[in-house]
Amino acid sequence: RRWVEAQLGGLSRNVTAERVPAVDARAARLDEEFEHLRRRGFSHVEYPRVQGNWGVAGVLFSHWRALRILQDQAEALLARNEVWLIIEDDAELDRGTLEALDQMWPYLPGDWDIVRVGWWGDKTCGAT
Repeated sequence: RRWVEAQLGGLSRNVTAERVPAVDARAARLDEEFEHLRRRGFSHVEYPRVQGNWGVAGVLFSHWRALRILQDQAEALLARNEVWLIIEDDAELDRGTLEALDQMWPYLPGDWDIVRVGWWGDKTCGAT
C-alpha cells in the first residue's frame, strides 16, 4: 500500500487515492457479501486452473468490489469529468504515466467505459 501511495504522491498532478481492501480466501469462501458470486461457481477452464482455489476467488471478489464502488460513483465522476485508474498494490508508476494516458485519450471512442492498460505475464515487454 505504501509503495503505491508513494508513487502516486510523486506524479505531476493532483491524484486522489482510495484503497479498496483485498478479499482474502476465508472471506471469499464465507462472507455473505460474496454469496451471489459463489453461487456462480468456479470457472471450468483448463488453464489457469482455478477450480476450488479460494485465493483466486478472493482476487476476483476484490476486483468486483472495486468495480461496484466505481459504479456507485460513476455519475459524480462524469459530472466532474474525472476518471478512475484502478491499479494493483504492486503497480509501478512513473512521472510519465499520466502523460502517456493523456496521449491515449484522443484515440478512445466517445462512449468508452473501460480501458485496460498494462501487460499480462511474468516479464515486462519493455514497451510499458
